[in-house]
Amino acid sequence: MRTLASLCPFAFISVLVSFLSATAQDTTALQPISELPGNWVFYIDGSRLATYRSVMTPPGYSDTLLIYDCEDPVRWRLIDNGFRMETHFIGGEVIEGESGDHLGGILFLGDMLIATYNTYSEWGSADPGHSIGPLKVVARPIGSEDFLWEIILADDILEWENPDSGGWHGYTYPGDLARYGDYLFVAAGSWGIRIYDLSDLNSPELVDTLGLVCNQLALVGDRMVLITAPEYPNDRMLAVYDISEPTNPESVGEVNLSDYSPRLTPSLRAITKGHLYASTFDYHSDAELVIFDIQDDDAPSEVARTDLGLPLHPYFNLAVSDDRLYIKHKSAVHIFSLEEPTQPEQLGIISVEHPEYDHFAVNNKLLFLGHGESDDAFDDEFSLIQIYNVGPDAAPPSSLIPHPSSLLLSAYPNPFNSSTTIHFNLPTPGPVHLEVYDPLGRRVRELIPGSWLAAGEQKLMMKMMMMPSGRYVLRLSNGNETLAQKISLIK
Repeated sequence: MRTLASLCPFAFISVLVSFLSATAQDTTALQPISELPGNWVFYIDGSRLATYRSVMTPPGYSDTLLIYDCEDPVRWRLIDNGFRMETHFIGGEVIEGESGDHLGGILFLGDMLIATYNTYSEWGSADPGHSIGPLKVVARPIGSEDFLWEIILADDILEWENPDSGGWHGYTYPGDLARYGDYLFVAAGSWGIRIYDLSDLNSPELVDTLGLVCNQLALVGDRMVLITAPEYPNDRMLAVYDISEPTNPESVGEVNLSDYSPRLTPSLRAITKGHLYASTFDYHSDAELVIFDIQDDDAPSEVARTDLGLPLHPYFNLAVSDDRLYIKHKSAVHIFSLEEPTQPEQLGIISVEHPEYDHFAVNNKLLFLGHGESDDAFDDEFSLIQIYNVGPDAAPPSSLIPHPSSLLLSAYPNPFNSSTTIHFNLPTPGPVHLEVYDPLGRRVRELIPGSWLAAGEQKLMMKMMMMPSGRYVLRLSNGNETLAQKISLIK
């Protein structure tokens, strides 16, 4: 049996985890099972995850759309990173504005990626203004750099002065997408909802335009749920349309969200079993959960409201999957059963590593948690999507406490110049993979390609004289567990 040399002492930060029963008062601490580069959890379809990562590229920054195959979330694969958008700052030391492209929405049709993006500008400080346009929708095979087609949805430019008083906030970043059979629905902001026939994917045909100001929509069966903002912020509507005849949508009903006090912040990601879940927004009282029925003849209609007994907070981030509701509040994620949609029943609470990571989504048993968009998102430390197993087969938290029989990983020195020594511990003998990834998730080195190693302490010297300076990620896997360790090469 092969072995590596004996291991030097670990420089490893221990993790204190408590294992408590899942009640409304108890919290179960979890560690991520994997991490991948990205800021926003943008779209999930089956095993494919779309996120994008922001990188400072003076005089501005660039957003790269990253698509991963997460069928095995521990050994995820980057399958596309060819969609890049540039943004440039305008001005000198004090940033006076910016101009660039912004992703509106995406979806997958088989191996085809369809995405919308728009060009926007903002300027000024004392008398600010914004503009967006034109808005485009494109299609290209996943992994290809060539567009199959590009459609300019609107080539005019919309402008607003003093956006803080309303204006552009109700319209910015349009382009939400949804598919119903052979039809594509595009929320084009002030340019309406565009409906395209995709029966011939090589030649989409515009069949109708709904005159609604809308940049958020979702399809649930033969219902289209959307948020319109004809006169933001004084007139925001939650509306439902019947699209059983896709070329002739009919209004079912609407609710004026502006009538709600405290303010209501619906998330179209939080829809399941014919119900939409929304959180109130108020700095002075506990946030409440408001539940709408979107399938009834008079939909949308409020059918329940509860405070769920959660801590004081202006609002909560919501997600649903597999008849469960997930509510994130700082480092806690509260999990509720939606077996009865109007009576959420708390199953337990899990705690995650980063309270500031507020952008998340859940797909089956996997919770994807990202930092979202902020100044910190440009720091590599915050440019990671963490993946948690929140299913019934999740490992008991006590098994995640590092001890001599656990999988362990570290590197010393770190940061390093040209070479560093990697230390790791294997709890059992078996095949081992040790790889190095760059910040975009591309594998740049394969140090151990699945070789069978003995249990115990191991070490390996890694030389990176030919690699550029920057941050990298070591990833160690023994088939049962995976660990990631950030390292920095400084020349």
